[in-house]
This record gives sequence, structure tokens and C-alpha cells, in this order.
Amino acid sequence: MKPRILLVFPPRLEEGALAIRGIASHSRLHQPWAFHLDAGDARRDADVVWFQNQKWSGVISARASPALARTCAQLEIPLVVLEDCAAGAAAGRVARVCPDNAAIGRAGAEHVLARGFGTLGFVGFSNTPRSRERGEGFAGAARRAGKECAVLKIEPPREVTPAWEARQVVAISQWLRKRPRPAAIMGCCDELALLVLLAAKMAGAHVPEEIAVVGAGNDTLRCELCAPALSSVDCDWFRAGWLAAESLAALMRGGAGGAAGGATLVPPRGVVERHSTQSHAVADGVVAAALNFIREQACRGLTVEEVLAHVKVSRSVLEKKFRAHRGCSPQTEIRRAQVEKISELLRETDFPLKKIAALTGFGRVEYLCVVYKRITGGAPGAYRKKAALEF
Repeated sequence: MKPRILLVFPPRLEEGALAIRGIASHSRLHQPWAFHLDAGDARRDADVVWFQNQKWSGVISARASPALARTCAQLEIPLVVLEDCAAGAAAGRVARVCPDNAAIGRAGAEHVLARGFGTLGFVGFSNTPRSRERGEGFAGAARRAGKECAVLKIEPPREVTPAWEARQVVAISQWLRKRPRPAAIMGCCDELALLVLLAAKMAGAHVPEEIAVVGAGNDTLRCELCAPALSSVDCDWFRAGWLAAESLAALMRGGAGGAAGGATLVPPRGVVERHSTQSHAVADGVVAAALNFIREQACRGLTVEEVLAHVKVSRSVLEKKFRAHRGCSPQTEIRRAQVEKISELLRETDFPLKKIAALTGFGRVEYLCVVYKRITGGAPGAYRKKAALEF
């Protein structure tokens, strides 16, 4: 009979789904388990009779519930917890698998430092270990690079409401106005980073040219539905799930089930870059405004004359500023933005080149191919084939 494993994960969270996939993958390769998925609640966690009747061989939980830990300890059921704050949750056969929060903060800092941002900031919750550790990792990486890091601490709400979010956007916006630009800001999680994006807009800053924003968690739906799309540190929840299953298997065999003296820390996979950090720091406000306009309008057939009208400077001034800050002309920057979109459509769709040309501001397919090869060194068709093989 297969061992019965209880998985306690809240519904509708992407990180939980990734962790469950990691658990299932480990089970398929190493030992066949029978799983039961439960959202968990305080009454169920304390229901000793239910646990006895179900005859669980082990439990993996996304929450460090004291009631669940006591029940598992009382019934001698091995328990693995995937949560930042699980230290000291209970005695008994318990193992912990946690994101390496300091490394997550470092990854965010290194990502924006590599793009030339010298003014750094971190927005996190006060009195939460996860936020504190990520902030320390971010600030530590900044200090090692010789940069200062401003920190804004927000009191965690009992309940996240639209009114609470609106107040935080105003507060973050006021804080951003005091920061020298260009600046790069990391939110301790994607939810806070999204508020930073809204606050940057309220403060009149162009993202990412004047304020770059990076989150943590890489919640794909949140990150890709906002504008601009949010770069985020991938915490590698699939790997966390795999390690949780590995720890549970060790506990069920009578072993320690984790790192000696503490939790098993899961390093991040790195930053998934999206538009919110897809630019090097730009100290010139005119260039920042022009780049932002080009990014938003290039694929409708934007001309340099329209850029000049938007930023209200002469062609010679804009050309000079672009050469100094970007090493190219405004026209080349427009072409680069178009080519970036062409590459995205080649990777992610099966659209014919005629349709891609129409979507990216080119009247003729032939001219699209000429521009694409001049910028990238290769033909669109070759790029599509290579992308399909890599996928």
C-alpha cells in the first residue's frame, strides 16, 4: 500500500502549485506516494481523531501552524513545513524547507547594479522575518558595491484592501520623490513591488529609465499583467517542493530530514527580467522620457519627429544626448524596440511575418527582414527555429 501523504497548501497561489509539482516529481522518481490536497484550517489542524482515521504517513504544509505541528507531534507523524517563519514551530519529527531570503535580496540588488543604478531602495514590511532578511541581503549587496540603500518599512495589514493599497501607493510615492534619480527599488514581494510601480507613476517617474522596479516571488500572472511588466526574483518553489519531499522521505525512514541545526535553504534561480528593469540607468530626464515614449509607441510606426515633439527639444540636442547616454541615435533606439517585439512574437506565436510586420510598424516584410538582420545579425526565420528548439 502506498504511503498516504497530506499536502496542506492554500488554494490559488502559484508558488504552492510549483511546490506541489516539485513534490509530485520527486515522488514519481523515488517513491510512489498517494496524495491528498487540503487547504487546511485551524479546526482541521487540531482534529486528532481525523488525523488518526486518515492514517497519514507524512505531512507537507505551506503553513507553520502550531495546531498542525502539535497534532503531528502527538501522533508521531513526520511533518515538513515550507515557510519562512517556521523556526521553532514544534518539537517532534519536523523538517523545514525555506527560501534563502538573504540570497533573494542579493539577487535583486545584483540585477539592478549590473544595469548601472547607483541609488538603491528597498520597500518591505516591518516586523516580518522574510522582509527583514531580504532587505538585509539587498542592502548588504549594495554596500559591497559602494552604494547606499534607503529602506521604507510598511506596517503589515490585517487584511489587504483597496483602501489600504491606495494609502501605501501615496506613501511610497512621497518617499520616491525624495530619492535621487535614476534609482532602483526592490519590493520584498511581488505584491509590494506592484505598489511601487503605481507609486512611481504617481511620482511622475519613467519606469524603468528613471526608476527600475524588481519584486520577489515571480508570480507570473501578477508580473505580466501589470504595465510595465514586473521583473522578479524566481524563488524556485519547484526545487523547494522537491527538497520538501526529499526531507519527508528521510523523516519517514527515521532520519533527520533536513539541514543540521536549522532549515534547508533554497537559493533563488535568479531574476526573471521583464520591462520594469529592461534599461540601464538614465541620468538625463530628456533621454529617459524619450526612451519611455519609444518603448510604448515604437511598434505603431513611430518617427523621430514624433519623439522630438514629445520631449520638446531639437533634433540636434536629442541626437547629442542619445549618443552620450545610449551610444546610438534615436532612430536606432526605435528599431531596437521594434526588433525586441518582433523577437517576442517569433518566440511566442506562430504568426506569419506579414502579420508580425503589421504589428510592429513595418509596411513591408522585406524591410522588416533587412532591419532585423542588421540589428541581430540573423534572419527572423532562423531565430524562430532556434527558439522552438530551445523551448
